[in-house]
Amino acid sequence: MKIKKIEIINRNNEAVYNLEIKDNNNYYANNILVSNCHKLRAGNEINDKIIKKIKTPHKFGFTGSLPEETKDSWNIVKQLGPVIYEKKSEKLREEGYIANMEAVVLKISYDPEPIFTGEASIEKPTELYNQECDFIYTNEFRNNTIGKLVSNFDKNALVLVDRLEHQQLIIDIIKKYCPNRNVQMVRGDVSMDAREEIRALMERNNDVICVAIGSTFATGISIDNLHYLLFCLIGKAKLKILQSIGRGLRLHKNKDKLIIFDLADDLYYGLKHLDMRLELYEEEKIQYVTKEIKQKDEGRTTDRR
Repeated sequence: MKIKKIEIINRNNEAVYNLEIKDNNNYYANNILVSNCHKLRAGNEINDKIIKKIKTPHKFGFTGSLPEETKDSWNIVKQLGPVIYEKKSEKLREEGYIANMEAVVLKISYDPEPIFTGEASIEKPTELYNQECDFIYTNEFRNNTIGKLVSNFDKNALVLVDRLEHQQLIIDIIKKYCPNRNVQMVRGDVSMDAREEIRALMERNNDVICVAIGSTFATGISIDNLHYLLFCLIGKAKLKILQSIGRGLRLHKNKDKLIIFDLADDLYYGLKHLDMRLELYEEEKIQYVTKEIKQKDEGRTTDRR
């Protein structure tokens, strides 16, 4: 039987391992290591076309957080085996393996308070949520607050947004308030080579503001020289939040801690999602301070450590 070989390539075009194909359906390897195994979900191409077909008694998966969905967690256990070791981020911080961190929650209230006329229905279950998001993305006061906040950052920052149109607005605002800063952009159509160049730029310099779509920058890229992380609208998904925070937890000689700025809104979904994020901060033992910002005053600070 003729033996063929296949190389599995990672996102940086580096060979991870070789597989020997001994028949039409199965691959053979001595062992397999799966990084970011939280992505190994049912229906995923890597899961269905490769992992399922690799014949080896030694499979290991590594991740900072398992998916919340039971079926996704079960799929990982099915493909790689049970969880054999878990260490909380609190312990990793205490032992000096990752950077310390703290969160500053900026709760923004609006005057006048917006009124949304949509109505959630079976046909349009997310209509009210989308209306709230549209208001948030285009609100001049909120976007200027982001610009003023970023202008006070004295080192590298990663600003995460959810929509392309909001990304461009935020880039324009940041350039207005930070004319002398190096502003970079990452989204789906930015190549991996270009992303790596931006990452390397941030490692070499201290004046870079990277505005990225959260879904393209949540995993796979870690920046040691990252001091500030700004969530423009992070939502409620535990995995997404933890993976996003993980971008800045690498140790660096010039970094005492990662400071997370969490923008929340005094709106229905804004408060609902904030409550879920605060539960996560408390679960992960992340200290946080809440600062209320009102459209017509300077705001007040409330410690909730």
